[in-house]
Amino acid sequence: MKRLLLIFFIVLSFTQLQAGHISGGEMYYSYVGPGSNGGSIFRITLRLFRDCNPITNTGGAQLAPLPTSVVMGIFNRGSNTAYLDSVLVQRTSFTTLQLQNPFSCIINAPPVCYEVGLYSLQIDLPSSAQGYTVAFQTCCRINGLSNVSGQSIGATYVTNIPGTAQLGTETNSSPVFNVKDTVLICRNKRFTLPFSAVDPDAGDSLSYSFCDAYNSTGITSAATVKPNNPPYGSLTYNAGYSGSSPLGSGVNIDPRTGLISGVAPVGVPNPNGASYFVVNVCITEWRKGVIISQHRKDFTVRISDCDFADAELPLENRTCDGFTQTFQNLTPSTEIRTWYWDFGVGAATTDTSTQSVPTYTYADTGKYKVMLIVNRGEICTDTSYSDIYVYPGFFPDFNAYDGCMNVPIQFTDRTTSIYGSPNSWRWNFGNTAVLNDTSLLRNPQYSYPNLGTYQVQLIAGSTKGCLDTIIKPVVITDKPAIQLTNDTLICSIDTLQLNAAGQGTFAWTPSYNINNQNVANPLVSPDRPTKYFVTLTLAPGCFNTDSVFINVVDSVTLIPPNDTTICRGDSVTLRPSGDGLYFSWSPPTLFSNPTAKNPVVAPQSASTTYTVIGSIGKCTQTADVVVSTVPYPVVDAGQDDTICFDDTTTISASGVASSWLWSPARYVGSPTSATTTAFPLTTTDFVVRGTDTLGCPKPVYDTVRVTVIPPVIAFAGNDTAVVVGQPLQLNGSGGSVYQWQPPIYLNNPNIQNPVAIFDGSLENFRYIMLTTTPEGCFNYDTVNVRIFKIAPDILVPTGFTPDGNNLNDVLTPFTVGIAQFHYFRVFNRWGQEVFATTKQKDGWDGNFKGKQQDPGAFVWMVSGTDYLGRRITKKGTVILIR
Repeated sequence: MKRLLLIFFIVLSFTQLQAGHISGGEMYYSYVGPGSNGGSIFRITLRLFRDCNPITNTGGAQLAPLPTSVVMGIFNRGSNTAYLDSVLVQRTSFTTLQLQNPFSCIINAPPVCYEVGLYSLQIDLPSSAQGYTVAFQTCCRINGLSNVSGQSIGATYVTNIPGTAQLGTETNSSPVFNVKDTVLICRNKRFTLPFSAVDPDAGDSLSYSFCDAYNSTGITSAATVKPNNPPYGSLTYNAGYSGSSPLGSGVNIDPRTGLISGVAPVGVPNPNGASYFVVNVCITEWRKGVIISQHRKDFTVRISDCDFADAELPLENRTCDGFTQTFQNLTPSTEIRTWYWDFGVGAATTDTSTQSVPTYTYADTGKYKVMLIVNRGEICTDTSYSDIYVYPGFFPDFNAYDGCMNVPIQFTDRTTSIYGSPNSWRWNFGNTAVLNDTSLLRNPQYSYPNLGTYQVQLIAGSTKGCLDTIIKPVVITDKPAIQLTNDTLICSIDTLQLNAAGQGTFAWTPSYNINNQNVANPLVSPDRPTKYFVTLTLAPGCFNTDSVFINVVDSVTLIPPNDTTICRGDSVTLRPSGDGLYFSWSPPTLFSNPTAKNPVVAPQSASTTYTVIGSIGKCTQTADVVVSTVPYPVVDAGQDDTICFDDTTTISASGVASSWLWSPARYVGSPTSATTTAFPLTTTDFVVRGTDTLGCPKPVYDTVRVTVIPPVIAFAGNDTAVVVGQPLQLNGSGGSVYQWQPPIYLNNPNIQNPVAIFDGSLENFRYIMLTTTPEGCFNYDTVNVRIFKIAPDILVPTGFTPDGNNLNDVLTPFTVGIAQFHYFRVFNRWGQEVFATTKQKDGWDGNFKGKQQDPGAFVWMVSGTDYLGRRITKKGTVILIR
């Protein structure tokens, strides 16, 4: 038995710990035909991938084989409730994909091989408005992933079946990815990975994007389990990666073709030299311009430490501001031993270089075809070409002024060219609402129908073929913006400078006491209230007018705040009124800002006088305010206390206060009394609030804790039986001090575990145990003792009736005077053991291996040692009655 259990444990451990195996997968469906009751029949297929060359030293990753069966769940979309939470689906296909004849010049090329398993289910689904989500979940992707964090990360593969809300009366089959998963990708090398798909429904269109891959939270082994209900959580991506950028910023996916391309990242190499990245591609399925569903493929991309000599140049290059250009291969490699550059200068023989990163200066403008050959003359060589346009001294530019809506804006070309001359202009005026916001004129005009900032683009060309682009913003408003001095107040003996800001020319009116009407910041000195108007003109028909009112007074009005009383230590804001523009407070050292109109002060003295001077220009006025302070009330909630459960105590507050309030109020007798009773059931902090009437209106709080000792759980032991003269060891619990009553037959009635020896004068006896805690909390319990006037023995009934009525249902031996119980065994008439125990209170319920035994005679054997050390062994028969 022990050996079998050990083998089972080992197998179970292997299943749970060595489960990493799945390299990717997808789930798709196809419409088969009409189903019953208006439904549809679908064939749902799960495709799983497994690396043929598993890693054996990364925590067990990839050691489990592809399963022979899986469990799918079908869920109602929208509500995410289960339609069928577990459907067992057998594997219907098993194939191996292997890269054949890899490029012979690749160094350190690893084997590329995947096992592919298909699991298909045909099912009749009722018609549904929102459709269905079908899911499969498993634990433990391969370990050692570079772009996601964690070990033994789970995976969820889903397919979405749209309902009538998306399709109406039409039918649909999901797109299916083409199986082209044997690409060889080398680190830091350019690569292409086709992730295209085929949609069986004519007229549907597909768009591709990277998206988050799903985890499978809570699933910890590769055992067959039913999937969780949607929605499903995403993987946790490492820094620099995301679901929309699973291979980093250097790799993209074409949204029209699904072609993944770019420079392969480095990642974190595993012991086998490969880096692994989870890539999830989502296909958005469109029908008549409306999205009807989304399909997903989750795959682990393997990037190896391989290398090859690769020449890669941009298709074209331009230099329009100089003759010198530096060239560099876009895909460097340790396998490149030589470089040969030809910079494309006609019949010249000196326009070459063998440097890895050369610099070349052209003698004239023009278009040149640059060639790079790596490992020239060797077997593993490669060649790339690039066109370079050399037109130095070409600088596109233009002038444009911000204008008003529906007013023509003049655009003036300022392009210069040292070689040749500007000869072409293509303007885009940045109005995205229309398509005809363009011009081929050199100096066009354009009217904007709406307000806003527009990015104007000019692509200028020259007679030498140079093309370059410049973009500038143009702001269109209903009128030019003016920033103007606020309305203000001056004294009649003062002079004030007005300030206006904006683009354009300024004109001020009236001419009353103003030094210059055509500047942005004139000086004025009115001796009576005057409103000055300014007009800003940006262009003909594009202007704005604003005004500033200057009130003029002969003196300052200053009304100080009322004298006040506050709590000592608090702050107060002083708020004078009047028409003063500037203020000065004293003593200045008592203010955080002595020039504020409404300063904040925190006086500590019993009474402080503050002086404020209000001014308008050269006119001033002075006033005082007195602030008095009163100390906070003094409140003391008293000393902490400890009580027993269901007891009371007295809590008492003291201090200088005129009113009191205790909380929580439900555990006190009188919440508004300074002294009251408290009766919490658990340890409670009581907070008292004290308030006085001396001038400080704020209350003060203090806290007292009443600790409640939990109820004492007294236990004197289970009722028991002994024989005359047998020592009975009692063992109480619950407190720290014990007293047993009555004290007769006991060796010590005041200890936790006294010993009792009975003389046979009584058949039954009861002890009452009192136990007390150090805090004085106590409780009682009793124990009943039955005294037999017989020798120590083990008694077994002659019959029992295991019929479930709780009367004589279990065959249990009864021990008297037994110090050690050895065993109790029951055998059927063929000598087969049907029950065995070494526990004194265990018994047989008439079942063997989960099956009820037939009525009849059974043999029992029992053994034990009495308190005198004598061995008692007995056997007999019992009748099972049903």
